[in-house]
Amino acid sequence: MSLETYLFDLDGTLLDTLLYHKMHPLIMQKLQEKYNLSCEELDQKIERVGLTKNNNRWDTGEVCKKLNDLEMYYTLLEEQISLTNYFYPEALVCITALKNEGKRIGIVSNSMQRTISLHLTNSRFMGMVDFLYSSDDVNAYKIQEIYWRNLIKVHQIIPEKTLMIGDTLEDDIYIPQKIGFNT
Repeated sequence: MSLETYLFDLDGTLLDTLLYHKMHPLIMQKLQEKYNLSCEELDQKIERVGLTKNNNRWDTGEVCKKLNDLEMYYTLLEEQISLTNYFYPEALVCITALKNEGKRIGIVSNSMQRTISLHLTNSRFMGMVDFLYSSDDVNAYKIQEIYWRNLIKVHQIIPEKTLMIGDTLEDDIYIPQKIGFNT
């Protein structure tokens, strides 16, 4: 059975996450100023809305979402994207080759739909991606089987004819394999 669809994770696979590391201190500082809080007090505020750190850092997109500060987040994200292309050059070569072979391309991500769209709008990937699928679309994350089952339903995907390419063992490899995807 030949592959028809190629799914790519966004952060860490197509996109260098250095972008988010650069944004983290800027966003945290703006939030401290807005709420007139120390670093520790801001951490406590974020914990109270139910978030936890990942690798000793907050996911600033999720923090801003929970604190209703997404416009500030997207203003900073747009500024950073305009300064540097964070997409890996090899990713563009790969996706271009697959599109030239007539393959279907999807981006699947835990990122918010608006984040994915913003990255693509400002990149050479625009027009090469057939669909985007975000945690926003199903109110679940890639670590959850429902994410993948809904993706199959919404985008009429045949897992056995699909290859998932990502950088996280559990989210991008083990869980999709359980559903029948090639990884």
